[in-house]
Amino acid sequence: MKITVVLATRDELPHNMNRTLAGLKSHGMNVDIRYDSPSLGCGIRRHEGVIASKTEGIFLCDGHVDFSEGYFETLSAELDRTPDSLLVTRMQSIGRDWNPIVGSYFGAEIAVCDKWPNNQHIPISAKWRLNDTGNGPIGAVMGACYAFTKSAYMEWGQPLSILRAWGGDEESLSIAAWMTGGGCRLVHGLARHMYGAPKSRAPGISDDEAARVWANRFALINAIPMPEKDKEHLRDWTRMTPWLSRFQRQIVASMSETEPCVNRMHKALESGKMSWDEYINTWGLKKETEAVMAQRGRPRKNKPAEDTTTTTEGRKESRANYGANENRRVCHKCGSTASAVSSIRHCGRMTIRYRVCSDCGQKRTTQDIAPVS
Repeated sequence: MKITVVLATRDELPHNMNRTLAGLKSHGMNVDIRYDSPSLGCGIRRHEGVIASKTEGIFLCDGHVDFSEGYFETLSAELDRTPDSLLVTRMQSIGRDWNPIVGSYFGAEIAVCDKWPNNQHIPISAKWRLNDTGNGPIGAVMGACYAFTKSAYMEWGQPLSILRAWGGDEESLSIAAWMTGGGCRLVHGLARHMYGAPKSRAPGISDDEAARVWANRFALINAIPMPEKDKEHLRDWTRMTPWLSRFQRQIVASMSETEPCVNRMHKALESGKMSWDEYINTWGLKKETEAVMAQRGRPRKNKPAEDTTTTTEGRKESRANYGANENRRVCHKCGSTASAVSSIRHCGRMTIRYRVCSDCGQKRTTQDIAPVS
């Protein structure tokens, strides 16, 4: 089967891109480079490349990888044999000098609810498989190098089309492949990938792009057919990220843009061969999945703020002193209603409790003033 390489890139260093392209050329591959400008993420750029492809075979990769001998011959044969599958090979980490470093990976599994640094609550997150159990079915792909057929991609509901920022490719592709009956497979071959490859731009992303990263995650939740209580559980888990509320308007706008694509993917998965419960019970991270499934409720978004309004015997009820930039305990920066007491000051016959926003940490202009009993 002939294969087109779709390479999505943004601000790649020229020497890394040139080495990658030279390696692909040595394998006799046709490459369609998709530049992410303006920045909408590699997912939608890859989708555009898949739709434009003239070949049935598709291979996605980054601009800082190389491949073992016979790599694409193996993929071509595997696509001929299992045209409805999503394929990934073993991955080896390389440093910026292109020499191997510690780190070998064998596809991925899905964590239903994952917690990242900075108190980020991530729904439906791919996690590396660190043990090589041999070629065959796996829960998910990971490593930026995946192969599939264009026909299968269309049957999956074109999952990359729901994305508008970097991230979410592995999860959307893997879940769509399994729920429609194709599945993910680890196959022979070795891709060498420079994780955290340096870019020509300064590190970091804009608030707009950060909002679209989170919109990707909500879009994936909406695209998967599952009981509404499970969707609400995942949404509430995501909203437990303390500073997420400040992106609310941008997230809503991005989700409105991708709604037709989300509906298309949902329809494809709804008529598939595997349910969401079957997928996570078969391929989810077992210990984590069992804990999540046992707690399908609506988690509290924040720890309750200290109660300053309940009266006690012999003590008057406290009152709130609202500042000019704040109304009814709403943060003027992110709009959250949640707050926590940061410090207390005793002023003779009055006690003043100073507050900060529980979501973004902004100092609140609201103060609780309570008489000293």
